[in-house]
Amino acid sequence: MRLFLFSLLFFISTSGFAEDVTINRLDTTTVPPAADITYYPESLVDRPLILPQKLVEIRGSSEYRQLSRNIRGLDLRGAARIGILENLEASIETSVLPLNFLENKEGDTSTFANDGFSFGGLAVGSTYRIIEEGDNYPEVAGGVRLGFAGTGPISLTYGSNFIVLPEIKAKKIIDPKLSLDGNLTLGFGNRGSGLYQLAGGAIFRPFEPIDVTGHASLEAIGFSEIATLSLIPGVIYHLSDKIDLGGSFRIGIIGGEAIGNNFMAIVATRF
Repeated sequence: MRLFLFSLLFFISTSGFAEDVTINRLDTTTVPPAADITYYPESLVDRPLILPQKLVEIRGSSEYRQLSRNIRGLDLRGAARIGILENLEASIETSVLPLNFLENKEGDTSTFANDGFSFGGLAVGSTYRIIEEGDNYPEVAGGVRLGFAGTGPISLTYGSNFIVLPEIKAKKIIDPKLSLDGNLTLGFGNRGSGLYQLAGGAIFRPFEPIDVTGHASLEAIGFSEIATLSLIPGVIYHLSDKIDLGGSFRIGIIGGEAIGNNFMAIVATRF
């Protein structure tokens, strides 16, 4: 009996079957490279709402805004995001307004005077992915930001308000070259509350490395007399899988009296 068991074990250990079992065990314990864990798509079409864990994105933008014929200025923004957990990211954003031009009328003559440098806002927050995207439903994420709203004349909240911004956003990939997205952000401040932003639109990738974007945005209802409804077409060029360059126009439909009255330039990098 012992001789039979010894012979059976010897046969298994020297056969191809034993080799297959060993290979399967190695496969199941193989750890993927770190690059695979933090993979982030180049195209905006494919990017999820939440950054992968430990990935950092830094974004800077410059926007010329003309809310009406007599209020215009420059808004400089900086923002950073970091993936904390698989479904959770943290963010910080700040804004300064170095140029604020106000119209002065004297008879039939109009001149614009620079009102000077002003604070545009500071907010910190986090966003959590509530629902993973499926075949028949979008990816959904929700979060909240806390901070101070701007004081400048082109700030849509008018005043140094402490503000809470709860937000929900969704995204659905329709085609390898097309996705739809939208977000709803409310604002609750010590000097006013209302709809901070309601936006929605599409991202289309006609060819590499270009993305074309188109969104509609409704902002600041309840905060001030100037609420804006805008169309925002834009183009993003992916210099590499870690650097994005882009530009967009904000065409005022309501609240902006000049067509094509705003322009934004964007640069973003990840590491």
